[in-house]
Amino acid sequence: MVIRCGQYSSLTLANRENISSHAIDVLLFSVRHKHDDLIDEAGIATIEQGMSPTTMFRELPLDVYGEWVSLNSYTAPILI
Repeated sequence: MVIRCGQYSSLTLANRENISSHAIDVLLFSVRHKHDDLIDEAGIATIEQGMSPTTMFRELPLDVYGEWVSLNSYTAPILI
């Protein structure tokens, strides 16, 4: 797993305005720093952006990936 936080400050990543352009980065930052309020929001954004399960599997820790799959299976029919 690679977190690309070097190019963004933690305050910038934690900002909701960046979810649309950096959803995976915000999700990873939120998980790592336990920002529960942003985890679901960023997770849903990755689904809305059509992130593939393969990409998410490579990027997320296994336990977080399991939660993302559950969220995806719950959310995807609603988004269609």
